[in-house]
Formats: sequence, structure tokens, C-alpha cells
Amino acid sequence: MIHYMCLTHLLQITIRSGMSLGVLGAILVPGSATAAEFLTGQQDLTSTTAPVQDDLYTAGKHVDIDEPVRDDVFAAGSTVTVRAAVGKNIFAAGETVSVTAPIGDDFHAAGTTVRISGTVAGDVFTAGRRVLIDRSAQVDGNVYAAGGEVVIEGSVGGDVRSAGQQTSVADGASIGGDLLTFGGAAPRVADGARIGGMQRHRTHTEKPRDMQAILGRWVRSTLGWFILAVLLLYVFPRFAQRSADTALARTGEALGAGAAWLLLGVPIAIVLGAVVIGWPAVVLTVFGTAAGMVAASALAVLFAGAWFLKVVTKTAQPLLWQHALVGAVALKLVQLVPVLGGLLLLVLTTILLGAGWLVMRQSFGRNKQPTAGHD
Repeated sequence: MIHYMCLTHLLQITIRSGMSLGVLGAILVPGSATAAEFLTGQQDLTSTTAPVQDDLYTAGKHVDIDEPVRDDVFAAGSTVTVRAAVGKNIFAAGETVSVTAPIGDDFHAAGTTVRISGTVAGDVFTAGRRVLIDRSAQVDGNVYAAGGEVVIEGSVGGDVRSAGQQTSVADGASIGGDLLTFGGAAPRVADGARIGGMQRHRTHTEKPRDMQAILGRWVRSTLGWFILAVLLLYVFPRFAQRSADTALARTGEALGAGAAWLLLGVPIAIVLGAVVIGWPAVVLTVFGTAAGMVAASALAVLFAGAWFLKVVTKTAQPLLWQHALVGAVALKLVQLVPVLGGLLLLVLTTILLGAGWLVMRQSFGRNKQPTAGHD
């Protein structure tokens, strides 16, 4: 179960922190004004020039953080280098991610090479082709790592849970808790390494292949939601924008309209079909409801992306394909939460179903208004 425990915890922390969305927000909305500091560079190098007294969102080809940041850091670039203290969490993605300074809470990173040489007060969640906890590094919490090669040379206060081709614990390294590994090769533990808890290794079985299939379906499903939302946005741009605005401004009314359609519309159509209007109308109603739910799902993706980027940037923007991408990732992550995730998606889809209905009813109402000069 080591592999599943590692992956499950990584997914849970991703949902909790919004790591993927924070990085996407930094990449996709450059130049936006925020309450936090947003830093992008026109040249190859993007770097801090003064201490940051809030969250820092930064993106560029090469990102250097050379001044202290009081709160969280969200960074994306070909290289991300943190040389100054960060008060809370770091969320970073890049080809190379390197941290040499103290981190006040958790460290989250994904890249080809991820290297930690400083102190981390919380946990480490990282994935890469090569993950290195350097000899000078000190992690007070747990380390959750996935990659081709995971190397522990420094000190880890808690457990190390690693899924990769090869995990190594070097001479002089210290792990206060358990060493739990998953992969094709058993971990290499030097004679001079200290492990305070138990050591357990699990090789490949059928279940990991099942997990790979699940992750593949998740990626394909996310891509499908993104494509569906983009199609709706570009085929019916005004309808999509008005529906999202209505869902935000008249949430309660939209939820009521959507719930009424789902709970009452189809049953009433079936009753009427049996005694009055005939079954063809019932079939049309059922298919219309199904089509409405598909459209509502696409609207929910756009709405979620627009809401998240509005929270990040503190500004409202017209719907763009970036909102579809962020929204698709957000909702698919939410869907991973047992019970509550599915319930939240159902409520959100119902709200957007009702918002679309209100927009269409308002449009039809205007079209039926008598023109000037007619009684």
C-alpha cells in the first residue's frame, strides 16, 4: 500500500493547497494587478528586487527569488531558484527547481530536477526525474517524493515515502521516521545512514498498473472537459458569458431553477406525455435535459476557472480559453474528494443549468416583446 499512500497524500495536498491552479494562474494571467505581488519578466530573468510583504506570484523563463517573502510563493519557469527565506509555503514548477533558503511551512514542487538545500519547517511534496534532499537540507516534517531517482542526503524529521525507479539514502543521512518505498529496485541505504523507524519496500504489482490506467482516464477526462468548455465558449460566447454572470449574481435563483428542472421538469413531461402530449415530446424533453446537463457541465468548467482567476487577480475578465483550462483542472481535482467532491460538482452543475435556463428565458422574453407602434 506504500505506493497508494504516497499518491493519495500527494493528491490530497494538491487539492487542499491548489498547487496546480496557483501555478496555472500565475502563467495564464500575466500582468494582472493583485492584492499580492505579481511578478513577470520581459527578459530571460525574472527576479525579486525588494522584500515581499504578502504572497508572491511569479512566472518567467528563469525565476530567481533573492528577497524574503512573508507569505506563500507560487512560481513557474524553466528554472526556479529560491535563495531567500519564505514565510509560508512554496508551490513551484519548472525544469529545475532549487531551494537553498528556509521555508516556513510546506514545499510543493514538480520538475525535471528538484533540489532542496535549505530548511523546511513543514512537509515536502515533490515529483521529478531527480529529487535531491541535499546534505545541508533539514526537513522537519515528512517527505513524499515520486520520480526516477530520489536521493536523501540530509536530515528528515518524519517519514520518507518514495515512489520511483531508485531511492537512495546516503551516508550520514538521517530519517527520524519510517522509510517506505515503492519501485522496481530496493532502496540503497548506506551503512552510515540512520533510520529511526521501520524500512519497507514494495515492488511492482498489478495494482500500480491499475493506478496508471486511472490516472490516464483522469487526464483524458480533464482534456475532454476542457475541449467541451472551449467549444461552448467559441460557439456561444455571449450565452456562456451571460450564464456565468447570472450564476454569480443570482446564485440562489439559478440553483432553484436548475433543481426545479431536474426534479420536476422530466417527471411532469412523462406524466403529460402519457395522458396529453404524447411520447415523442417526452423523448425530446429527456434528451433536452441531457443536452442541458452537458452544456451546464461545460459552463461549470468556465465558471470555476473564471471564479478562481478572479480570486487570484482580484479583477473580473471576459471568459477566455484559459478559464476553461483552469476550471477543468480545478473540477477534476475536486472530483477526487470522496462524496463531497461529487456533491459539490452536482450543485455547481445544477446552478449553471438554472443560470442557462434563466438566460434563455430572458432572451426569449425580450424577443416576444411587442415592437413600438403595435398594441
